[in-house]
Amino acid sequence: MFKPVCIDNRNYVTLMQFLSNSRLLVCYDSNKFLIHDIESKSLTKFSKQNLKNFPINFLNQYNRIYGCIELSDSMILLYSHFTYIKIDLTCKMPEQCRLIQNHPSKTDTRVMNWNEASTHHHKKYMALLPHRGQGGNYTQSEEATQGDKKGEWNIENKFKGIMYMGRLQDGTLVVVENLWKNLLTRLPQVLQVDRFGQ
Repeated sequence: MFKPVCIDNRNYVTLMQFLSNSRLLVCYDSNKFLIHDIESKSLTKFSKQNLKNFPINFLNQYNRIYGCIELSDSMILLYSHFTYIKIDLTCKMPEQCRLIQNHPSKTDTRVMNWNEASTHHHKKYMALLPHRGQGGNYTQSEEATQGDKKGEWNIENKFKGIMYMGRLQDGTLVVVENLWKNLLTRLPQVLQVDRFGQ
């Protein structure tokens, strides 16, 4: 009988999914994940090499991984409710992941809440003032949102309230979102009392 390797008795499994080539992916609530070779009943080369090398900021992500898309034999995409990360299984894990803030709420006022919209407009008008830096130089935050060309080990938040991610046969990515704002609209109205104590 095949039994997955347990990283720590205190860790709970958040995802188990079969991959191609007789492999089993197991994700834990620590955000660590292992890939098992079912035929040899052992860890894959990638998992053996990287068992203790997970990037700290990847492990410290508050939201836990609960879904996976296999992009190819050597590439997977893991996702939580608010972020996703693309992982190349042929490369060594980096010391740190890049955190890319690329959700549309950063630029599209239609999906911003009141506070996000006012902050966005404030930055836009402050940039017009003459004492602000001029020229086409990127700020550090703008540069961080661009990511690298391949996109591996970039933690991105392009979608929020992710309920499901999958791929169609033609390779199209399908994302089902349920925004927190939409959930709030379905809740009953708060009880309003004009006079307290009666």
